[in-house]
Amino acid sequence: MLKIEKLMLNAVNSKSDFNLKDTSVSFDDVGYSYIRLNNILIATIDHNNGAKVIPNFDKFPVGGSTRTAHSRLRALDINENIKQCKYTRGL
Repeated sequence: MLKIEKLMLNAVNSKSDFNLKDTSVSFDDVGYSYIRLNNILIATIDHNNGAKVIPNFDKFPVGGSTRTAHSRLRALDINENIKQCKYTRGL
């Protein structure tokens, strides 16, 4: 696991905000943590429901997640079948 992913998990577990390079965690007063990669929401953590992880697959490129998004979600112990794909930005 990468150092940034450990810091991300620490922020989720302590219900605090975190921002480093392309990864951020924000905690709201309702009991949710939001994991963003490049300002795109990739997962929500519901602390009111036993820290349930809710991946946001709608925001991934067609075919699956990027390697980095896959790595961040794997660090959160997502048990979903997450596909990796090559992602190329539009012109």
